Order: sequence, then structure tokens, then C-alpha cells
Amino acid sequence: MQETAGEMFYYRLSSAIEAQDLATLETLYHPDATLISLTTGQIIQGRAAIMATIKQTLSVTSPIKPIAIESFVELSDDIICVEATLSTRFTQNRQTYDIYLLQAGVIRNHFSGMISPRQPATPLHLGAPATPEQQFHRRYWTARQAQNLAQLRTLYHPNAISISVSGGSVTQGYDTIENNFQHETRELGPSRLKALTRFIEDSDLICTEGTFTIDIDPGMSLTRVPLDLQFYNIFLLRAGVIRLAFSGLISPRPAELKEAFKLIAERRRKALGMTWDAFITSRRRWGL
Repeated sequence: MQETAGEMFYYRLSSAIEAQDLATLETLYHPDATLISLTTGQIIQGRAAIMATIKQTLSVTSPIKPIAIESFVELSDDIICVEATLSTRFTQNRQTYDIYLLQAGVIRNHFSGMISPRQPATPLHLGAPATPEQQFHRRYWTARQAQNLAQLRTLYHPNAISISVSGGSVTQGYDTIENNFQHETRELGPSRLKALTRFIEDSDLICTEGTFTIDIDPGMSLTRVPLDLQFYNIFLLRAGVIRLAFSGLISPRPAELKEAFKLIAERRRKALGMTWDAFITSRRRWGL
């Protein structure tokens, strides 16, 4: 099977990292590239500064070897999203996420973060929104929690692109994004923002990590049970609305969540069967 342009680019990049080939790595970044680390909270501007950071990281953690790619999403020739498991000098199973926005075949923007292992994070207390990006983020979550579709529509570009990195899916156009949101809400109920543990902002850029809560029916109870999901979100704005959105699950991971919902569905089937058996038994008892 022929490799895609994104796969070939990522192979060159990961091979250069594994070989500690700084000369090749330098050719893969734009001179004015930006690296945003959601792990450290840093925004690093310019290829020279990025290379200095990479060199320092490699000197401490190398060798860095890829073990598995859990999710790989690419769009056209300028967006590559990866969730991967790596081994380093200190960690055998280090799960990371990386989003690359390319320009003329080289990295213009690089967003990176850690899935596991993770240190316990302290929730942020941002207070009243003080910047346009903070105000936008507040409006977004207020509309989402209230399921206010009219308000959500004002926050997205009509041709917005939303990429679920963990889910491996690309959604283009706000109408489709809204349909997916409605389907998700019907299946899982509304989501409530519980805490933010990382908030990075720049002009027309919002990067967050945090926890939101959904209420699930475990299948054997009359009440719904809250379930916390750790996530990452990256919004790139244009003219004050979302043009590009990236999202992913940190914990539980998609496979774990899928298995949990599979068990819930099985419990529901068993509960329905028990209810039906009880109904038939009662009818027989009364000679019906």
C-alpha cells in the first residue's frame, strides 16, 4: 500500500528524532515556526529556539523510539495529527499527542502534549475573563453546557474543520459539527466543564487541557452516574470564530471508554431481559 504524504513526512520526522539527527530535524521546521507545549505551558517562537529545546530534550531522554501509533489523522497536505506510544531512556510506554500544521512542506505550528504518564495537575483558577481568548472560551463552554445551538453557531466559521484526534475523524462544515454535537448529546447527555488544568492563549489561539463530566446510565440503576473525562482542545480562530478545532481524550482512552459503554449496553440488555421475564411470570401467576 502506498504511503501518504503525511505518513512519509511523519516517518522522516520520527526517524530523525530516533537518530538524534538535528540537521534533518532543522530542515523540517519553518524558520518562523511555533512550538506550543501543553505539557510545560510554553510557547516557543522560531526555528532556532525550537531546535535548542529539541536538542536539550534529546540529550536527557534519548533514545526516543516509536512503539505504536494509536491514531493518525491527516488532512490535505498541511495537517498531521498523531497519538503515539514511545519509549525513552526513562519511560517504556510514553503516550503523546502531536499536531503539526505545515506550510510549504515544513512545520509552521507544532502542538504537543502528554497523555501518559502524567503528574497530578492542579485545577486553574482563571477568574473573570480578561482577554478576548478567555472571553471566547467562556462563551463556548457556556453555550455547550446549555446545549445552546444558536449561540454555538455564532462561535464557529461556517466552513470550520473539527478533528477528533483520538477518534480519528475529520468533520468539515459547521452544520455537520452541529449534527455530531446533537448526536453526542443524545447518546451521552450534556457535558459540564469540571476543571481546566492548562490554558495557553495567544492571538486567535486557545489550547486547553482539563476535565469535563458526563452523566451516564450504568444500566442497573434508576439514577445516572457522573463520569469524568480528561481532554485536550485546541482552537485556532479567524475573525473571532473557530476555523480549526482539534480534540482528544487523555483519560479514559477511547478503547477503555468503548469497552465501558459495551459493558453498560450489556447490563441494559440483561436488565431488560429480567424485566420481561418478571412480566411474563406475573402474567402466568395470575392466569393471564
